[in-house]
Amino acid sequence: MQKRKGHNKATVALANKLTRIAWAVWLKDRTYEGRAPEEAL
Repeated sequence: MQKRKGHNKATVALANKLTRIAWAVWLKDRTYEGRAPEEAL
């Protein structure tokens, strides 16, 4: 059960991050200009 709780915390944290990004983009009426991780390049 502990692993599942950790997974849920990570899921909620990611959802919060994406929500903050979406809110900022909407509020400023701009296009999101994210950067790719260095290892993905």
